[in-house]
Amino acid sequence: MAEILNNLGCLAYMSGQPVAASSYYRDSMDIQFGALSDSLYIGNAMSGQSISLSISIVRANIGFIKLVTKDLPVAITALENALMEQQILLRGAHDTIIATMDHLALSNLLKGDQEKAALMFNRILQLQKNEYGPHDRRCFVTIDKINMVQSKGAQYEDAIEELRKTFSMPSAPASVSSSPSISSSIGTTKVKQNPRRDKNVQPQRSSRGKIKKKKNKVMQVFSSMRKTNP
Repeated sequence: MAEILNNLGCLAYMSGQPVAASSYYRDSMDIQFGALSDSLYIGNAMSGQSISLSISIVRANIGFIKLVTKDLPVAITALENALMEQQILLRGAHDTIIATMDHLALSNLLKGDQEKAALMFNRILQLQKNEYGPHDRRCFVTIDKINMVQSKGAQYEDAIEELRKTFSMPSAPASVSSSPSISSSIGTTKVKQNPRRDKNVQPQRSSRGKIKKKKNKVMQVFSSMRKTNP
């Protein structure tokens, strides 16, 4: 039931209903907290860890909803709490951890806290270097983000504006890349900048071209900054 509610939350978000999405996520968390309490008596450590991870994923989904609806203080709190749990339960540059850290960095950046955003992006970069090596494409993408955070002037403002447009509520039907992801199991996060979704739920794809152009515009700003900040 908790997984179904989480998935319904993602579908509600993709339909442009963030309030309904948040309600589904909170109901999912309530059920999982009850299951976690029961696991102390009738379960074992492994089942408790699995439930805790699922809770952290739903919590990160709530943080993502708050990010795109511009409730940044609540987004930061939810994502910080999710990351506290995930960095204990998961290892290395796991997709779930990287997604949560990325959303947390962006929440701080849009709130105006460049220092925390830079610190978080640097943590991501270190994890990626350790996992994939310093010449991996993912490392270069993160370096572009770090350069953007550390830059000043018009380029920085342009990049922030593009990020604000990218992380905004979708109009129905929703796109793949700015929708919450429903994922109740480890390792199912495949699409960046999305809350976690279940592998069986397929988001609509009608707006993919528009979102791709928007992301390309952001990355063009990143790339120009990288040339001026080697």
